[in-house]
Amino acid sequence: ACTTPASPLPPPTRFAISALSREALAMGNTCTSATSGSEMPIGHQWPQGMPQEMVKGAPPAWSDGGGRPMLLEPDVQRMPRASASVARVLWSVVALALVGLACASIWRYRRSATTAADPKYMALVARAGDDSALKRGNITSPLRRAMADIFNGTHIAGQPPMPSHEKFMAMVHSEPGAGSFGAVVLSPGAEQLKLALEQSGFSHSEFFHGTKNMWVSSILSSGFLASDGWHGAGIYVAKTFGHAQCYSGVGEPVLRLDVYWKPGDKDRYLRHVRHDSEVNDVWLVSDPLLIIPTEVIRCCPEELTCLRRL
Repeated sequence: ACTTPASPLPPPTRFAISALSREALAMGNTCTSATSGSEMPIGHQWPQGMPQEMVKGAPPAWSDGGGRPMLLEPDVQRMPRASASVARVLWSVVALALVGLACASIWRYRRSATTAADPKYMALVARAGDDSALKRGNITSPLRRAMADIFNGTHIAGQPPMPSHEKFMAMVHSEPGAGSFGAVVLSPGAEQLKLALEQSGFSHSEFFHGTKNMWVSSILSSGFLASDGWHGAGIYVAKTFGHAQCYSGVGEPVLRLDVYWKPGDKDRYLRHVRHDSEVNDVWLVSDPLLIIPTEVIRCCPEELTCLRRL
């Protein structure tokens, strides 16, 4: 015989209940077994594997003694499977990110701690931006030789090393050929200079310098030359690639640079100068020692931002 509980049980909740009591709650009604008198959910058979005494004897263990399904104690520690999976994925992502940051920090620490820069380069970096700075950028000065010694062998990836400055000067009036472009591979001396700058507490920012194909060889193999412009002598660079294109041309190079400067005394090494362009982003570098080239890019994929529009 089927009966309907006077007070229907509440619908399933997040409480942990047995599989049978879940089904009973979902059905709402029960029927009395013809063989044992025990109540069971309508439309359901006794589960396979259930002991016979639960059918023929007293009310089943999953009931409250009167035939009704029994609601068990809440299990607040259990989570739905989908939520648990999402949580595991999120924790995995966080763990991987933390491991990556830790590895990067360890690598930087070990590089600076175990690979000390050559003392000769540390002493040279200590003089960066001093009264000899412009002489290092002057082709007629004996101090220019130091720049060639540092950068000799620097080249574009996949290309042979650039010729020495003397060879470059011999071919400077020849017909310029097609340019080469790509990432810059630093010479051992340039790597030492970069390491000495970092270990001396210098920071760096990214800048760009537009030039011509015929000058790339000299810049990479000997460092930058200083020029005397409207705002003083030094090496002029642009903060944006778009503006640097104005000093290059179609098929000509724009150099991507890391320019180094020391916090607390930035103007000694790098200062902003006013320029009548749309972006007004021209900076003046005081010493060629402070410039590390990183890439040679073909011009001109971007819109030019050369002069202020009227």
